Amino acid sequence: MSQFKSIDEAIYTIDGTNIVPRKKNPTASIIVTLIGAAILVVAYLPGVHAQKGLASGILIAGIFVALAGLFMLVLNVTHKGTPFHIPSGEHLRRRQRSFDHNVKEQVVKLLTEGNFDAIAQMPEGETGAIIATTYRSHSGKLSYGQVLEFVPHYYVPITDIMVFKK
Repeated sequence: MSQFKSIDEAIYTIDGTNIVPRKKNPTASIIVTLIGAAILVVAYLPGVHAQKGLASGILIAGIFVALAGLFMLVLNVTHKGTPFHIPSGEHLRRRQRSFDHNVKEQVVKLLTEGNFDAIAQMPEGETGAIIATTYRSHSGKLSYGQVLEFVPHYYVPITDIMVFKK
């Protein structure tokens, strides 16, 4: 067990009360839902309803648009929000890069120096033994980062080596 908290757990306590979760404005999802409902109403207008093929197409389109708006609204309500730095008025974007274990010291060194751009330029590894997680503002003025290491589990063979020849 590490003596450090994960950055994802501690992002809202790192800088006192300056970082808060901020949700997206639900206006767009409400508008999409209302547009879908309006399309459904149009499908039942007397002139449109007389034409069965047109009414069916409009009805299906209205259902899809309304369901998309409702889905967006549910996601907006249930999502906990993204980190927002109050003094600067900027959202913090989370990025995660994974590396092989052999570059651990290099990643730690670059992160402690605050060289996030160099970490972003490094080629990603295949194993994901080391993960560099960063939260950065759009302007680049605010950056938070942490390196995490996968505690190795090991595989135990349960069969002998099998050789298949054709």
